[in-house]
Amino acid sequence: ETQREFEELRDYVREMEFERVAVFLYSDEEGTPAAELDGKVDRTVMEERRNELLRVQEQIALTKSRGLIGRTIEVLVEGLSEETELLLEARHEGQAPEIDGVVYVNDGMANPGDFVKVEITDASTYDLVGHIVG
Repeated sequence: ETQREFEELRDYVREMEFERVAVFLYSDEEGTPAAELDGKVDRTVMEERRNELLRVQEQIALTKSRGLIGRTIEVLVEGLSEETELLLEARHEGQAPEIDGVVYVNDGMANPGDFVKVEITDASTYDLVGHIVG
């Protein structure tokens, strides 16, 4: 990957405004043709590029999350939050367990397994905060 190719990728990520992006460093896999190629990118450069892509993506994700403030969405309640038992932890349809953010519900009662409507009142890069409505 040349610097120009990396810049094209970074610009593409900006243009597409993905909700989530995963970035992995290249590593040789024994027995594959790629492992035998010359001119590999230095690990330090790979890490810098990964970090730059993640910074770009985090800004996009934060903008998208903040765009949900004031909206009401349906969530699946998972139970008490691991952060504090004063919050419920839930997920909306776009959040996968263990790899995506969560919706913290700070007002209202529900049981694990309940689908409830939540008005979003705050947002971070990947997590949302809201209260049960209706």
